[in-house]
Amino acid sequence: MKQMDSLLAIRSFKNVLNTKEEYGFDNIIFSASVKYTTPLKSFYEKMKVALPVNGYSLVVKLDVEESCSTITSDNFHMDFDTKYENTDFIFDENAGILIIKGSSPKMGGQFIVEISEVND
Repeated sequence: MKQMDSLLAIRSFKNVLNTKEEYGFDNIIFSASVKYTTPLKSFYEKMKVALPVNGYSLVVKLDVEESCSTITSDNFHMDFDTKYENTDFIFDENAGILIIKGSSPKMGGQFIVEISEVND
């Protein structure tokens, strides 16, 4: 049931995006503002984010153009799969944002990623 809730959250977020384009096979890409909160600090960066369009196990990918200087794969998780047991996807309809909550040793414990669309 948890995975189904995550799938619905991603699809609901995708449906409110104003500017999106096809990206690769079965994905869309859009410009986003990302707030990445770890136990130590919050980080903010604008980047391209890819969302899957179809499938049962969906993966949200941050910074698909690898242009970020702060939020990078060296120090942050960049791909989030709905099949991960320790990861939750929530769509905040009022704020129009996708929230990803999880926990991992790489992040020093619990983390929250908030993704919102921005216009270029």
